Amino acid sequence: MRATPALAFLAAFLASSAVEVLAAPQAGLGFAAVDHNGGYKHDAAIQKRIRKRQAEPECAAEASYPGSAQMPVNAASSKHHSSGHHGAKSHVVKHHNGGHHGVKHNSGHHSATGNKAPNAVPPDAGAGSQPPQGAAGAPGKDGGVHCKGVLGSTTLASNGAIKHEWFDPGLVHHGPGTQFGGATGFWQGGACMLDSLPHANLPSVAMDQTFFQDGLACGTCVEIASTSASLFSNDAQWSVEEPKHGALPAGKKTIAIVSDLCPGVNQCWSGLDMHLDAWNSVTNNANGSKLPINWRFVNCKQAFAQSGSGGNSLQVHWREGANPGFFQVQIRGAHEAVVRVEMKLQGETWKVATHVDNNWWKWDSVVQDAGTKSVVFRMVDWQGQTITTEVPTKIGTDVFVQANFDRVESSN
Repeated sequence: MRATPALAFLAAFLASSAVEVLAAPQAGLGFAAVDHNGGYKHDAAIQKRIRKRQAEPECAAEASYPGSAQMPVNAASSKHHSSGHHGAKSHVVKHHNGGHHGVKHNSGHHSATGNKAPNAVPPDAGAGSQPPQGAAGAPGKDGGVHCKGVLGSTTLASNGAIKHEWFDPGLVHHGPGTQFGGATGFWQGGACMLDSLPHANLPSVAMDQTFFQDGLACGTCVEIASTSASLFSNDAQWSVEEPKHGALPAGKKTIAIVSDLCPGVNQCWSGLDMHLDAWNSVTNNANGSKLPINWRFVNCKQAFAQSGSGGNSLQVHWREGANPGFFQVQIRGAHEAVVRVEMKLQGETWKVATHVDNNWWKWDSVVQDAGTKSVVFRMVDWQGQTITTEVPTKIGTDVFVQANFDRVESSN
């Protein structure tokens, strides 16, 4: 896709900027208050913004793609890698100044081979509905089907375990900044089990389980304020602090992608364990291994665009070896944290996934003939925005979605 003049201008401006990746200022709060029914409920301003997005022409469902229902999808080939988690027994541990350790990972799952593109089924078609004749997912070089994505919104239930609002950019986190890692590309693997991503050249970080939230933070973007090396200290006492409303200190900012989990609460606390490229950017190549930092979650759109990915598609990626009894997917390239994933087989009802293995979503109750049926997915971000894949796929064939999650801000 060719860049528009406006996007080209933005890219040139960002490239000449003094920041690593400069996120646009975020005004207001983008999360919902808790209602009396125990669920997250957006205020009127947020709902209005979501409805406006749904009405935009580029966000409408695409009725069909050119080509026959028998149009094949190219198979995507890649290697199988060993997987690991931050701090696991099989990792190589390196010591830095002050005794802090870094961990190297090798992990990942290759893209499954493609199947023939299935016929398109309306996302909310009832049981027994038939797909329109001649409509098919467009095959692509990535070995998957491509769709625009249908935007919507929902209410998120609050069970106390997941703190959706902690992903809000209006909340600033404070804690120790530490360093880990080795060569470029060290972000691969780790607890998030990421491998091939278009924004692979972004700096990467690991965080404490408190904010990692069992992997819901995987693939999200964080903005880190630069810190003076004069504040280096291995003796400072830290605790896990809840984020506070506010803004990051003025000065250079670095945006990184969350790719891993810290091995223990006494390592990261409320801070971030930064890969060397992130550390050098935040500290201006300072020696040492522990500095106080301030950081926040931010929307990934601008960072992904500047990273060279061109803001590539939101992706539903099948786990290696997926089948009706091992029905698992990973959501990649989301601009905001995805907190719920649902799927619907042709002629069936929506089924909610269970979040497992930090960055995978699985369904335990899948019908026996799922291998022959088309499936659509619905993703929900922490703000309650939904994106539905209006073009179905089959097990093993990834879905690439043009739509993505915006930061929905309140005007109050």
